[in-house]
Amino acid sequence: MKVGIVAPAPVPYAPGGAERAWTGLQRALGRAGHAAEMVTRPFSESTLAEVVDGYLRFAALDLSGFDIVISSKYPAWIAPHPRHVVWMFHPLRGLYDTYHTFRLPPAVEPREPSLRALLRACAAAPERRALPEIAAAWEAAVADVGVDHPHLALPSPIGRAVVHWLDAAALSPREVVRHLALSRTVASRPGYLPPGVVPRIAYCPSDLPVAAPPSPSAPRHLFTVSRLDAAKRVELVVRAMASVPGDVPLLVGGSGPEADRLRAIAAGDRRVRFLGPVADADLPDLYAGSLAVPFTPLEEDYGLVTVEAFAAGAPVVTCDDSGGPAELVVDGSTGLVVRPAPRAVGAALARLVEHPEEALAMGAAGRRRAASITWERTVDLLLGTPRPHRAPAAGPSRAGPSRAGPSRAGRAGGAGEAGGAGGAGGAGAAGPAGRAAGGADVLSAARHEIHPDQSGTRPRRARRKIVVASTYRVSEARHGGQLRCFHLYGALARHVDVEVVALVDRPSDAGRTVMAPGFREVRIARSALHHARDEEVSLAAGVPASDIVAASDIDASPEYLAALGRALDGAEAVVLAHPYLLPALELLDRGVPFVYDAHNVEAALKATVLSDDRTGRRLLDLVRDVERRAVQGAVAVVACSPDDARTLRSLYGEPAGALVVVPNGTDARVDARGPEQRAERRARWLGYWRSTDPGRARVGHVAVFFASWHPPNLEAARVIIGLAPALPEVLFLLGGSHGDAFADGALPANVVLTGVVGNRARDDLLGLADVALNPMLSGSGTNLKVIEYLAHRAPVVSTPVGVRGLDLRDGEHLLVAPTGQLADAIRATLDDPVSAAARASAGRALVEASYDWRALGDRLAASVPGATGR
Repeated sequence: MKVGIVAPAPVPYAPGGAERAWTGLQRALGRAGHAAEMVTRPFSESTLAEVVDGYLRFAALDLSGFDIVISSKYPAWIAPHPRHVVWMFHPLRGLYDTYHTFRLPPAVEPREPSLRALLRACAAAPERRALPEIAAAWEAAVADVGVDHPHLALPSPIGRAVVHWLDAAALSPREVVRHLALSRTVASRPGYLPPGVVPRIAYCPSDLPVAAPPSPSAPRHLFTVSRLDAAKRVELVVRAMASVPGDVPLLVGGSGPEADRLRAIAAGDRRVRFLGPVADADLPDLYAGSLAVPFTPLEEDYGLVTVEAFAAGAPVVTCDDSGGPAELVVDGSTGLVVRPAPRAVGAALARLVEHPEEALAMGAAGRRRAASITWERTVDLLLGTPRPHRAPAAGPSRAGPSRAGPSRAGRAGGAGEAGGAGGAGGAGAAGPAGRAAGGADVLSAARHEIHPDQSGTRPRRARRKIVVASTYRVSEARHGGQLRCFHLYGALARHVDVEVVALVDRPSDAGRTVMAPGFREVRIARSALHHARDEEVSLAAGVPASDIVAASDIDASPEYLAALGRALDGAEAVVLAHPYLLPALELLDRGVPFVYDAHNVEAALKATVLSDDRTGRRLLDLVRDVERRAVQGAVAVVACSPDDARTLRSLYGEPAGALVVVPNGTDARVDARGPEQRAERRARWLGYWRSTDPGRARVGHVAVFFASWHPPNLEAARVIIGLAPALPEVLFLLGGSHGDAFADGALPANVVLTGVVGNRARDDLLGLADVALNPMLSGSGTNLKVIEYLAHRAPVVSTPVGVRGLDLRDGEHLLVAPTGQLADAIRATLDDPVSAAARASAGRALVEASYDWRALGDRLAASVPGATGR
């Protein structure tokens, strides 16, 4: 049976408990003999407009190719299918059981006619056939009052009414053949399911391998792991240590917004150690070495930590208001359930520390409990095919040890997670992989995608197919290369079906994802031998070299070769995202023409990274060789900039095929604020910022720079840090992971490292900044930052390298200056805001005309055989 697992992909993508559950379900369905595919859509929920847009997009999905579909979260469960099974994790909790915490009224009577009309539409019976009317009423309200109107905030009474109507229509027994819930806690919450629906309970098993128990003489510890935020109440556990005697350490895994505060609380207790993000591969040993696992969240939906601890033979200490964990823990048998108070939690932990034999007995009972929660049973419940079950024997998993997997920095928005309403249950802020532009245009487009047929299905038609070979996952678009692949090849999918065959690091990353109609990804993990080779070469080189090893050792991953070979059947062409998988095409020898999409001049880029020693020179020779073969053998070479095109010609001669330039781009549909709006938002933001410290009174302007940890970005950040003292009236905000490189150093008082910021926060800062900076000194290709800055209509100051390959003119679209004159260019921007705004508007117009991903996808299609019917 062909099964579709329909799910939202949070933007920015941060895999949590829900994503782990869906991945495990997909694997379990495969073991049961079914063909299971993930069908995801990027989903941001920082505004009500984005939430409603997500519902409308999922409602427009064509899932007719599946025999049955399974969904677990909003808004995916509104996707239409005649055999739709809902395994409920939770709705948008900030509009349901946690709505009261915002102290908002349950209903309002707005004065605006469009809002009254929207409420009347929501008062109608929740039926799928009425969805176009709801969409039309929403669109009219947005067009009338705007997405920022208080009545359309998230949360708000009107937002609650709209989302409740959409959920009621989606979860109606007319639309869902089987309702299940992740836990009794979820099933019992008022309003989650339609009246009269009594769901079956289907617990989510743990996929972690189980480590062997430690030797009796091995030191033991207490261990907890989760996202460090208020809902997880890790503070309870940290404060409880004051009541725990002896030297037994508490190990705290995870990261999150509460991390610094928790460290401060624990500062006087040397036994409390913060591990930071914990890789999945390290969890089994940490659980197995635990005398107990304290896990005390507030009203958790499920709590996979509890099942993982049980499977490892560790008892769990939880609280009577913790929801799912309290449901799973049998007090006095598999753990202890106490009041949510530090002394009560401490007394429970002290009991187990002082009586380790009791902890061992509870752990054994927990192991038996975990053995009864199996994927076999969960799959049977979901598919409605029950059969006799035999609980597996407790003990180490036959899955074997896994390599370092996704870190448990925090399972934000996953299965079993509570949430507020601004991310109210958690997918995150709008991001590059699926940004909702907000407002009437996007919602109008979403509404018109809904098929008038109540089934929501469309007839399929055969299309040509293009294959993309990539050395990394595309569906989690974070860095520049992933963003280019996701958006450019996604735009190409408007012309032709695109199948990405990605080589990924970990078995846990393997799987399938449908990113958009006609745009899917197959992910194959490197073999153990290939992975070992990666580590060996990277260690010798002193830098990550997995992409280069793909060129030299791809035959060590026969599963990838087999998957690529299957994808090539019937393909018109292959697009090589980077040159490193050309040897895979050569080994398969299918005769399918290929296009080389040169994200950079790889030889030039690697020359700046690899050491000038024997290993570095050997690897650089390999890079040059594979890039030369790619340039000379491709039917078309796509460069990111004219400079890159010239460099490729100079290094490898005239290509046999065409050499075209398709630069990096952006989604030009972002909401770009004008100078008056920017000034108003900036004044409000700076007013608050200055109020927190009298020493900040002098600061009157904001400059921003956003970048990842990448050597050229670190160079640019050093330039900013160096010039900041000359501009004390400017606050320089350095956002992104590159700031970690400077966190321990001395910084000027007007330089702030924000760390990685959500895309919503980044967009807000770009919407109020006086100037956005791009002082790059090196690099290849074209720079996405400048395009994104201009898409937001932010005044830009850049070095010449920062605008390489872009059709931008100094003085017309931005100011370009060498590093020694950057401070003068920033000051000129601040002193003449009218001219700065004019340049920003001209830059925005250029981006719309020349750098929108859709237009760039059309340009790429013209160079790919078969993409346009050639």
